[in-house]
Amino acid sequence: MNEPGKKNKKRIIETAKSGLLVVLLLSTILLLYIFWENISPGDVSISDIGFQDETEYEPIDAREVLIPDRIEISYGDGNYGIITDGTARFWHDTGNAASADFVYALREFASAENVFLEEITKEQYDQVMAFESMKFVFDYYIPFAEFCDAYDVSRVQGIDKIDSMAEISYSFGSMESVFLYDAATGKFYRMVGSGEDLEQGGFAGLYGDIAFVADIAYPLNLVVGDVTTNDTPVPLPAVFEYSEGSYRNEKQTGGPEFGEELAKTFFGDSFDFIRTIADSSGNMTYMYGYGQRIFIASNEGVYTYKTDESGTEDMGYFEALNNALAFVAIHGGLLNSEGETFKICLSDVDIKQNKTKDYEFKFDICNERHIIYKDGNPLLVQVKGGVVTYFERDFFAVDDQDDQQIETGESTAANVLAKNLDYMYDVLLKGGFLAEQPEKFAAVSEILKDIRFGAVRFSKNEDGGGKIETCWCFTFTAGQKEAEMYFDANDAEPKGYTIR
Repeated sequence: MNEPGKKNKKRIIETAKSGLLVVLLLSTILLLYIFWENISPGDVSISDIGFQDETEYEPIDAREVLIPDRIEISYGDGNYGIITDGTARFWHDTGNAASADFVYALREFASAENVFLEEITKEQYDQVMAFESMKFVFDYYIPFAEFCDAYDVSRVQGIDKIDSMAEISYSFGSMESVFLYDAATGKFYRMVGSGEDLEQGGFAGLYGDIAFVADIAYPLNLVVGDVTTNDTPVPLPAVFEYSEGSYRNEKQTGGPEFGEELAKTFFGDSFDFIRTIADSSGNMTYMYGYGQRIFIASNEGVYTYKTDESGTEDMGYFEALNNALAFVAIHGGLLNSEGETFKICLSDVDIKQNKTKDYEFKFDICNERHIIYKDGNPLLVQVKGGVVTYFERDFFAVDDQDDQQIETGESTAANVLAKNLDYMYDVLLKGGFLAEQPEKFAAVSEILKDIRFGAVRFSKNEDGGGKIETCWCFTFTAGQKEAEMYFDANDAEPKGYTIR
């Protein structure tokens, strides 16, 4: 017969064992949950996955990608000039704080005492720009107060009202001023400072550097006459740099292994447990959970990441841009599949105000020349509530390229416009850019936004490669829509178009 004390003691031991087993089971479940979610025990958010990789990467500064689309020059005597490639060196040299660039001169200008801001009329702006002047033009809007903070430019009272700067200029017609254009409101402003010694300052030297290398250009209404009021610059170079080559996508050059290595940067240590799906077209999909996060390596060499989780942080413009660039740097950076480094420039920004400000940043490749994609984007990043929710990458490797200088001859912008007027009109009419009307030339020229020589990456062929060629590029806008048309640099024949 057992003693009562021993029986109770045994029951207590068995109960303790059972409790310990329950604790161990729950701990195992918790650790598996943490492991599968790829998070630290104190954090149950999946939005940070991909940033926990401690591998060193080359950071990308927002100031390195914020580059003017073009620089327009007035020589003050009725002659004009334009630069569309290589604008970065005149705008801001991040490697040399004391360089002769516009931001450096602006920083000096704004640091003086008693600088103030005032609104001016468009007529006043146009009048002063007719003097010797330089105008830095962006294809997107920039909040000027945040711009000043990012570039260490002293804030001037009232600059918060300029939320959508698209142009910033300097003119010898008013040497005590820097001029700004807010494209969202259509208003013009000038920052007024002291005019003393400005003639010997940074703006004067920079103007001389730009004026020396700019291509000759004239306003469209001066080239074609009073048929239009549009003053878009029309380049009229005597010779131009022509290049023709072919490219291959990153799937072709890097193979499936490149896509897998890129996918690993998004899923971290849990990659071995990610579901992979291969379809008959050669696309590979890497999926976490039930689709909370997906990475797709397409057979065409386009790599896409998306997540259905967004954050709640209301980021400013530059904070969101730096967040997007940090994401790019960690996930592949600016190296293509062959180890060549690209330079990128911001090409478009779309901002939507929901519960937080949501940003979509598009980037172009801007090495020696600005590469224009007929289809797609080299890089696209969406930031919602402080979290990157979408990423798209479409880089390439150049196979061969032939560069030469060609005389413009009969292949001028004006001749391209005249020869292809019916083609342009039909494309714009079908695209809803204009209504049917008898005066085709006036209708087409009035919505012409930009003309330039550009290196165009044409659509991929069945093999996934394609052609890159210098063409005449004509851009038209109507509301939020944009049409870009491409014409042969030699015979002005149409080579296709894109509507965005």
